[in-house]
Amino acid sequence: MPGIVGMIRSETLDESGGDLRKMIERMRHESFYVSGHYENRTVGLSLGWMALDDRAEASMFAESDDLCVLLTGELFLDGSTQAGDDSDGTDAGHAAFVLRQYRHEGIDCIKKLNGTFSGVLLDSRKKRTVLFNDRYGQGRIYWHRTQGQFCFASEAKALM
Repeated sequence: MPGIVGMIRSETLDESGGDLRKMIERMRHESFYVSGHYENRTVGLSLGWMALDDRAEASMFAESDDLCVLLTGELFLDGSTQAGDDSDGTDAGHAAFVLRQYRHEGIDCIKKLNGTFSGVLLDSRKKRTVLFNDRYGQGRIYWHRTQGQFCFASEAKALM
């Protein structure tokens, strides 16, 4: 099943690479799943994801110069709120939709999302990392905090 993981550490990110890979691999239910990762050394954030295929992966992750969104699950978009297209005419995906909405409405855009999802939004200008899920808690986020690090995942076994 597709999922997301992440860690925020006060120590250098060089030391977290192995831990992040272990967290990602614990979500690999099938050998054909694809995975990826993202790091932002400024805020000490490492993100990882597991997706069914390349197309699902493209819908899960979106970034710009100062923003990053990682999303798993599904957004329910009606006719008036479509994910939209990238400049090349391809589907921009749900993460890109959240990124655009955040740019226009700020953090309140998350309250307006509908679906079964969990995600993380990084705003490096404000040095803000926001974990979020759907209003009914269908898209879960499990977390664990110790001295010097905060880890989270959409599957509990990724934290073990």
